[in-house]
Amino acid sequence: MTDFLLAVVIIIFGVLGFFLMKRVDRFLENSRKEQVKLLESSERYLRIGTANPYVIDACAEAFEKCEKKFPNSEVQFYSGIEEKLIEALMAHKLDLVFLPENSVVKMDTDCRSKAIELSCASTIMSEASVTVELVGEKKSRLKAFWERDHKEQVIVEFLKCLDEISHYI
Repeated sequence: MTDFLLAVVIIIFGVLGFFLMKRVDRFLENSRKEQVKLLESSERYLRIGTANPYVIDACAEAFEKCEKKFPNSEVQFYSGIEEKLIEALMAHKLDLVFLPENSVVKMDTDCRSKAIELSCASTIMSEASVTVELVGEKKSRLKAFWERDHKEQVIVEFLKCLDEISHYI
């Protein structure tokens, strides 16, 4: 009799656990979808893609300067191959893309562009005690591409800050 009672209790807990886990799974999935939706359409994020991850350090410094005019904005950096970065820009997944000046990627639409020169710095990860040194050309000539939209004011101000920083380097 106790074995039967124990089996019934285990089955009840199993069924309750199953339904509870289904609800938790549904909640987490809805939460993830909301966060992705906010991330893709958020006004406060400036999503920057670059083919050369070494320029991110200079971009971060420029964004710190630019943040004084736009205090509620944040920046997210993405790195990838040139074709994928352009696709992401056209799909409105990126707001600004930095490509090498001699890039052969064709732009499908009329994007705004600006030529810039940045000094690439060595990357230092202090917590991991790792330094990634750049071998070769320390100056990087890039073209910035962006589309005309509601974030253009932030992008133009950010590029002005980049210009100021590149003159000091």
